[in-house]
Amino acid sequence: MKIKVIFFAAISILFSGCCAYIDSTNRENEFRKAFFVEWNDSVGSALMDRRYAEGDYHLFNIFLPADRTNPKSRHLIMFTHGGGWTQGNRNDGNLYCKYFTSKGYVTATIDYTLSDGSHDPTISSINEELKQAVSAIKNVAAENGYPLDDMATFGFSAGGCQSLLYAFKEKTSLLPVKFVLDWSGPTSFNPDDWTAQAGTYPPLCEMVGLDGTNEGKARLVKKFSGHPCTAEDIANGTANQWWNEISPLHYVDSSPRIPPVLVCYGVYDRIVPVKHQRLLIEKLQNLDSTYHFDVIEFKNSGHALCCDNDKVNEFKALADRYCETYF
Repeated sequence: MKIKVIFFAAISILFSGCCAYIDSTNRENEFRKAFFVEWNDSVGSALMDRRYAEGDYHLFNIFLPADRTNPKSRHLIMFTHGGGWTQGNRNDGNLYCKYFTSKGYVTATIDYTLSDGSHDPTISSINEELKQAVSAIKNVAAENGYPLDDMATFGFSAGGCQSLLYAFKEKTSLLPVKFVLDWSGPTSFNPDDWTAQAGTYPPLCEMVGLDGTNEGKARLVKKFSGHPCTAEDIANGTANQWWNEISPLHYVDSSPRIPPVLVCYGVYDRIVPVKHQRLLIEKLQNLDSTYHFDVIEFKNSGHALCCDNDKVNEFKALADRYCETYF
């Protein structure tokens, strides 16, 4: 009898898990559907698999609006994909690029080096890749009759982090960054902001080597910064400069001012703890009174932001307004 109870309990849990997975997949499909546009020559053209540097991963897709005489076509929105710096690719951004190109803007979605066993990128090295990508995108756009004046960065998760870092750090970018669209992007590489106590899902802490010791913290800083960090560096504060240099949060200041940012996060995010977004929001609030930013809190969502369709529409409306206001 006891075995039967355990068996049916296991089946119930398995069934519930499958239903939850199917439900989340359906919700994510609904999320993506909100950005769908019928793509044809009257909307624009796509140049796929263009290269911005030699080596693996360095490709981008660029989408050009049909009307090159529209002043909007002088502005670029560049999407950077998520995937925990280990997966994902430029094609993850095609849907969103087509949406913004349908509004008249040049858009692009890029690859960057992933940590795959053969490559060991850092946050800083990926930031350098973004700079190379911007240069190549600008040149390809010009070659096709679309001279670009400025840009916005847009990214999800790891791509959100890189988009924030590029916009906040590269204040003399080849194309000036006018605003940022951030979905669930990490903002800090202080190891204390990645612990289970900070809100990270415990198995994820184990995956990145955070075990509560200074050795574990050193592993995280070394992995993402590339500096040879040790437990002693954590204890004496030497490591602070290394995680600051790769943390978007560190570059939030008023001199010179960072561009406006639209921050989106899920209340139930356990992959990038909500603490990251709230630290960013708090620091943005402390800038001078003329600085503008917006926050969209997805009250029923986790990391993927896929359980609040009303908030997706709010994001689209605000993103359109940012384009109209800051470009």
